[in-house]
Amino acid sequence: MSDVDNSKMAENKPVVLVELHNKDDTIIVEKSIANRIVLGNELIKNEHVYFPDTGSAALRKLILWTCYHKNETQPRPDEDRSDWYRLFFDMDLDVLNELVKAADAFGIISLSEYIQRHDARE
Repeated sequence: MSDVDNSKMAENKPVVLVELHNKDDTIIVEKSIANRIVLGNELIKNEHVYFPDTGSAALRKLILWTCYHKNETQPRPDEDRSDWYRLFFDMDLDVLNELVKAADAFGIISLSEYIQRHDARE
């Protein structure tokens, strides 16, 4: 098969969506993104995942972090002073506290470490 045929097959591959729910909101994301947040076994059984203790703003930040770093195993430490990180951490303290709890609960170590460094600089 040619590269053109392979790219057409990739384009025609169905995108599986997962609904992420919390007390206020439902956010639909691609399953590949949700798998980076939640353990894959839970998603295999159920494409509705609930985050009862995470507010909408923190859940959206968690998704944003995951999307931004989807092709990395670990973010590079020198990036934490970039504009993207400055904008990402521009949130009120309540959202930041929810975000660190969610990052810890879901084992997103890189985000937990960045939040700790951000807090140390403040």
